[in-house]
Amino acid sequence: AYPLGFRAIVDGALAHQPGRIVTGLIIAAIAFPGGWALQLIGGALNSKLTDLANLRLGLRIGGLTCDAPFLEHFERPEYLAEIDSLRERRRTLAAAPSQSLGMIRSGIQFVGAAVLLALVWPPLIAVPLLAIAPAVADRMAARVQKRSDDDLADSRRLLNDLFSLASSAGPASELRTFGVTDGLLARHARLGDVVSRRTLRAARVAAVTEAAGWILYAAGFGGAIIALVLRAAHGDASPGAVVEVVSLDRKSTRLNSSHLGI
Repeated sequence: AYPLGFRAIVDGALAHQPGRIVTGLIIAAIAFPGGWALQLIGGALNSKLTDLANLRLGLRIGGLTCDAPFLEHFERPEYLAEIDSLRERRRTLAAAPSQSLGMIRSGIQFVGAAVLLALVWPPLIAVPLLAIAPAVADRMAARVQKRSDDDLADSRRLLNDLFSLASSAGPASELRTFGVTDGLLARHARLGDVVSRRTLRAARVAAVTEAAGWILYAAGFGGAIIALVLRAAHGDASPGAVVEVVSLDRKSTRLNSSHLGI
């Protein structure tokens, strides 16, 4: 509704058509508070849905861990790594239902934006399609981060255990009595440096991957706007159409960054 309202206002002002201006203002006046109210309601419901899913997942993970008829999963590193991964990422996993609904919403917005852009100028339909590039890049970056987290799961667990030993009253007093605190702290520092370096390396790779996808999209976005401005300068498109396309493209960017990359 926003882009259509903006276009009506701009073209109505240029053509000195008060009725068209009023129509655009009415559309914008209804769309802004309506969208804002729905966004607040949706945010509250999404938060509640995520909390409920988080609770259900916590109970599920606890049940699977404690109800198993054996204790092997408490002794094998690969099982412990899986348990730690589930526990640490439970909140992210709990957001899956709301993210799925968000992807459906984004799909509807994507199709609507593509149709409106095609009505302005058919080649502009390529702009929403270019939004796939940052979406794919974001997914690739997420996989890089996940591989890093999986590879460092054992090291991080050992790092936390060493910290607990050195900072808990009982174990710390024993370590100090036997004079091994310096060695334990030095091991903690070395392991922390290794984890930090490998985490930073994965973050850099993920950042470069994401940047590449967004640069490609930005190039297509800028090219489309330049082409449309040139058409408007030659009388092949109205100024309102330029405003509409810019608004639609910005909307495509926001929905892409919010959902398509997940």
